[in-house]
Amino acid sequence: SRHPDRRTGIVETEQPRPATGWIIGLLALVLIAAAAAGYLMSAHPFAPVPQVTVRNYVNMPDAQAQKAIVNAGLTFKATRQTSDTVPANHVMTQDPAPGTKIASGSAVQLIISTGPPTVGLRDVVGYTLDDAQKDLIDDKLTVNVEQKYDPAPKGTVLGESPKPGSKVRENAKVTLVVSEGPAPGKMPRLTGLTIDKA
Repeated sequence: SRHPDRRTGIVETEQPRPATGWIIGLLALVLIAAAAAGYLMSAHPFAPVPQVTVRNYVNMPDAQAQKAIVNAGLTFKATRQTSDTVPANHVMTQDPAPGTKIASGSAVQLIISTGPPTVGLRDVVGYTLDDAQKDLIDDKLTVNVEQKYDPAPKGTVLGESPKPGSKVRENAKVTLVVSEGPAPGKMPRLTGLTIDKA
C-alpha cells in the first residue's frame, strides 16, 4: 500500500533588524549643528586681538608712566630699587622696549628708582675717635671732626650730626664732636705782685 509522504515541517524565524534609525538621526543632528556653526563663523569671524605699540617710559615720573600705560589699554607691574643716577619715583627701565608691539591687555614691567642708597646712621657717641671713624667709613660715610675741651678723656666722641638713627645717603658727611680733654687751667694774674707773693 502507498504511504502518504511525511513532509518535514520547516519553522522560519525572522532575524531582528539592526537599530540603525536612531544612529541615522544622531548623525543628521551632528551635520545640522556643524553646518550652523560654519555659517555663524563665516558670518561673524573671530576678530584679531588689537596690538599696541609700547611707548618710552624711561625717566618718566612713575605716576605719569602708569597712567599712560593704562590709557593705552595695557597693564603694568612695578618693582623698586635704588639708583645713583635716576631721581626717586622715576622709571629706570622697562620691558618690553619702546616701539615693541604687544597685545592689548598685556603687562609692561617697570623698575622705579627709590633714589641713591641710604644708610642708617649708627650711634658712635662714647666711642674713641679711631673706632668711630672706622665704623662710619665702613658704612660708606665721610667723617668731619670738631674738637672741644671737655672733662671726658681726650679723643672721646661727644656727639654726632646728623643724629644717630637718621637715614643718610652713601658718602654723606657725618660731623663728630671729639673731646680734647679738660681745658687748661687759667694762669693767675701776677701783675703787681712781689716775687715772694708770686
